[in-house]
Amino acid sequence: MKKILVLIAIAFTSVFASAQEGVKVGYVDMEYIIQKLPQVKAIKSQLETEQKMLQNQLQRMQLEVEDKYLNYQNMAATMTPEQKQGAEQELQVMQQQLQEEAKKAEQKFQESSAKKFEPLEAEVLEKINEVSKEGDYTYVFNARTQMGDAILLYAKNEGDNLSPKVLAKFGIVETAPAATE
Repeated sequence: MKKILVLIAIAFTSVFASAQEGVKVGYVDMEYIIQKLPQVKAIKSQLETEQKMLQNQLQRMQLEVEDKYLNYQNMAATMTPEQKQGAEQELQVMQQQLQEEAKKAEQKFQESSAKKFEPLEAEVLEKINEVSKEGDYTYVFNARTQMGDAILLYAKNEGDNLSPKVLAKFGIVETAPAATE
């Protein structure tokens, strides 16, 4: 009976091992690759310009609200209760509009950022596919998500990191980044 169990265990182990032989797994760090590309500087510069414009618009609105409030404070002593109430309501409306504009500006900036990086991410993905096919990889994982969490829990060795090979497709020669934790 022991021999049968041993034979079954050996057979099971060999079947499992043979099923694993054809699988080749690699990983990349897309964030690392994208940050190393020269196009990123231009995109970041454009985004900084857009962000400054949006901030300037919001600052102008904020100054208008502050001026209106100072004017209200200076005139409050001479206002009738109805005038005070009207001025206070106007200030509340202006403050709400400022908050809404701040939300819209943030959303507009996020959309603009995504739109500018989208073609670059598509190009990086194309290069990852090339490296993956050339290396005959079965699976290639992104080492980090946008939240910075590691998707890959274990990599046998640094040789499995394809990021340097993908960067080489862009003409950038560099060593692999430190393993993500």
